[in-house]
Amino acid sequence: MDNASNSSEALNKTRVTEFIEKVLRSGQDELLSEYVSPTHIDHNNKSPTDQPIEDLRKHIRGFRRAYPDLEVSIDFQIAEGDMVMSRLTYVGTQTLGYLGFGPTGKRMRMVGAKIMRLSGGLIVETWGYFNTLEAFDEFGALRSVDSAGDS
Repeated sequence: MDNASNSSEALNKTRVTEFIEKVLRSGQDELLSEYVSPTHIDHNNKSPTDQPIEDLRKHIRGFRRAYPDLEVSIDFQIAEGDMVMSRLTYVGTQTLGYLGFGPTGKRMRMVGAKIMRLSGGLIVETWGYFNTLEAFDEFGALRSVDSAGDS
């Protein structure tokens, strides 16, 4: 691998790390346009969709309102070409309803990965994979198979 590739991969990792630390961890969503392209595509849906910055801002604000003590840690990162994969751990207390689940007051821990493609220093595509089932089970949002038949 040549030095130019190494340099762009290091720059991309730095940009993604800054995005995670400033926007996701610290909640500074006013900085979104410094990190995310206006033509950003979100691949987390059944079919890829454009996700305008305002929609992304609403999602981040809603999640941070539901988990006001949210901690986001980068467990590790891998960069290759224009892609950066970050393994992340989210920990927070659910104090407001979110995704149809009422406030539980319980701590949630969710581990997963975000894969981001960058162009010109901006995130242009995102894929995310998180163990949400385990997180929902932690705060009692899921009933076990055994107790489901008891209702």
